[in-house]
Amino acid sequence: MSPKRTSVLCAFAALATAVVACSDSNVGSDELDDTEWIGANSFEVSTRFSSSIMHRAAGQYTDLATDAELQAEVIGTHISYAKTAMDRQQFKLNMLPDAILSTEVSVDGDMVTIHYEASVDMIRSKVHGVDVQAPEDLPKSRFQVKLPADPVGVYAAAGKECASNYGSYTLTEYKYFYYFDPTAPNCDIALVDGTIDVVAVYPNPKVYPEYDRLLNDLDDGRRGFHAAILPNYGDHDPKGRFDMHREALNRALAMEPEETPTYHRYNWTKDGATIVVDLYDPTKGSFTNTFHQALGEYQLVYYNGHSNYGHQAYLSNPDAYSDDYQILGMHSCQSYSYYAHQMATGKATASDPTGFVNSDMIATGRSSYPSDSPDVLVVLLDGLMSGLGAMVNDKPESAPSWQDIGDRMMAVAPSILYGIAGARNNAWQPGVGAEPTSACSHSYCETGDALAPSCDPCVAKVIAADDYCQQTHWDSYCVEAVESLCDVACE
Repeated sequence: MSPKRTSVLCAFAALATAVVACSDSNVGSDELDDTEWIGANSFEVSTRFSSSIMHRAAGQYTDLATDAELQAEVIGTHISYAKTAMDRQQFKLNMLPDAILSTEVSVDGDMVTIHYEASVDMIRSKVHGVDVQAPEDLPKSRFQVKLPADPVGVYAAAGKECASNYGSYTLTEYKYFYYFDPTAPNCDIALVDGTIDVVAVYPNPKVYPEYDRLLNDLDDGRRGFHAAILPNYGDHDPKGRFDMHREALNRALAMEPEETPTYHRYNWTKDGATIVVDLYDPTKGSFTNTFHQALGEYQLVYYNGHSNYGHQAYLSNPDAYSDDYQILGMHSCQSYSYYAHQMATGKATASDPTGFVNSDMIATGRSSYPSDSPDVLVVLLDGLMSGLGAMVNDKPESAPSWQDIGDRMMAVAPSILYGIAGARNNAWQPGVGAEPTSACSHSYCETGDALAPSCDPCVAKVIAADDYCQQTHWDSYCVEAVESLCDVACE
C-alpha cells in the first residue's frame, strides 16, 4: 500500500484534556472519516461545528498562536462544553472532533483569538415515524449553543455558578463540561456563540461482525476466539460487578468455570465453535495493567465500570492493542462520546489511519447501569457464537448482523442506546466470494475507475484502509489490498 496515498485521520486521543492534532495541517477536507456508528435504534450524523476561543498566550499556552497541537487541545475542550445543550436536543455529541477543518488566528498583545470550524459526529435515537436519511428529515438541523469564551480554567473562573444538576458530585475542572449551564442565574463568565450544522446523515447498512476473522485455530483442533471480561471494582463491594458477571455466565453457559488466581475460565463450545471466556477478578493485581494486557491478547475485550467522564486510561496506550481484529465492549456511561475515537487512535496504522479495519466498539449513547451489563454480555456472546456456528456449519446466511445483536441488547436495556462504532464498512457478508457484487462498475481484482464503498463489502474494507481507491483510481495497490484484506486471490 502506498503511504503517499493514505489519508491522515485527524483523530484525537482523549488523554486527560490532551488532544493530538494532525501533524501536517489543521485544515481538513470534505472527505472525512467518522466513527462509523451502526445503531439498533439510533443513527449518526456529521456536523460542522463553528465557534471562537480566546485564551492568553502564557505558561503552557505561550505558543498557542502557532502550535497546532495546543490549538487542537483547546478546540477539543471547547467542543465538549456543547454537551449539555445537545443533550437537550436529544443528540449525543462525540466529545472529540473527526477533524479541524479550518482555523483563523489573530493576536492582540498576549491574547490569542481562534476562529475555527470542525467536523463533529453526533448520534440520536430514531425519530418516531420518520425515516431520517438527510438533514432536512430532522426536526431541526441547525443549533446555536453558548460556550465559554475561554475553555481553559472554566471551573476556576466560575466555581459553581455556571453548573447545574451535579447533585452530590464534586465539581472539578476536568468534568465541569458535564454540568455546564450558561443559563444559570449567577453565571457571569464571558460567553461566545457556537453553531452546529448537521450536514449529513450517515447510512445504517446491514453489517456483520468480521466472523471470518474471529474463527481462529485454538488448541485441540477447536476453532473460535478468546474473550476477556473485565468488570471493574463495584461501587460498594469491590467484587460486586465480578460476582454479577460470574453468576450470569454460570447460568447462561450452564457450566462451572476453571478457577485461576486472576480469572475464571469458561470453555464454551457450541455447534462446532468455541469461545474461551476469561472473567477477570478486579481485586487481583492492577486493573489498568490487566486491561492493557488483555488488549494485546484477546479478540473480545469487554469492560463494565465507570467512564469517569472520558478520563479512564484503559484505551489510551496505543502500544497495548493487538494487531488482530478486535471487538471492544465499553459498557460504561456514554462511551460513544468518550472512547470511540480513543479506540480508533489506538488501532490506527499507516495502512489503516481510521483504526476501524481491525476494530469494532460496542458502545453506549446514554448512561448505563452495572446491573444491565451481565445480561447484555450474555446476549453479545450468544450472538457471536451463533455467527461462528453459522460459519463452521456452512450456513453463513443464518449469522446475526450487528443490528440483530444490537436489537437484543436494546431488549435487555432499552434506555441505553447501544450501537457499534467502527462497523459501517465491515467487510464480511454472507456469501461474499471472489467477485464483487453487480453494483461495482468493474471487478475489484482489476484496475480501473475508482469504486464506491457501497458497491461491495470488500471494496469498503479496501477504501477504509486507503481512500485513494475511492477518490482517484482503483490501481494495483487497491488490487493488492483486496488480496491481503479480503483473503481473495486475484488472478
